[in-house]
Amino acid sequence: MGLKDKIKSARKEKKLTQQELADKLNLNKSSISRWEKGTHQPDINTMYKVAKLLNKDISYFLEYDTEENTIQNKHIPYIKSNLKNKDSIIHKDNIIDYKIIPKEDDIGEDTFFISANDKSMQPFILKGDLLLVNLQNNFKNNDIVAIEKDGYIIFRFFKKINDIILLQSSSEDDTPLIFDNNIKIYGVVIKLIRSY
Repeated sequence: MGLKDKIKSARKEKKLTQQELADKLNLNKSSISRWEKGTHQPDINTMYKVAKLLNKDISYFLEYDTEENTIQNKHIPYIKSNLKNKDSIIHKDNIIDYKIIPKEDDIGEDTFFISANDKSMQPFILKGDLLLVNLQNNFKNNDIVAIEKDGYIIFRFFKKINDIILLQSSSEDDTPLIFDNNIKIYGVVIKLIRSY
């Protein structure tokens, strides 16, 4: 039994609805629903509170069913848009949470999720969209790349003209950024999940 099933089973044992458990944890019902669907997981501090409320030892929830959690699902880091550690983007200081995706999605190991935090790439990327970025060093013209500028991750179209790298927003009226030592390109956006 995986974590999602253990939470649901323990909640039902206590005869609590998702809303009642959410209220006791000062969370929204949607948080409990996402845990029980397996699309999100509670952080360790919240998991301790859940265990206490449901009269279970924390080890009950932390013992994973290898087949369900290792083979079928993949945990991808969800990164803050304002970086604390600029040397390594997938660093514990930059990770907010983990997103769970099916293992079959053929996603490489060097990937991370991040939310778009501005409107500079509309209509392609909207503020709040969740983006899956593949860490890499090779880029093609018109790739949407994740770059770090002044401690924040932003997105731009990659364009190489002769030996000059331009990083262009979706508006041709905006002056493109010219790649220099003040800008770091982390990777290419490979998937977008639209937020509504």
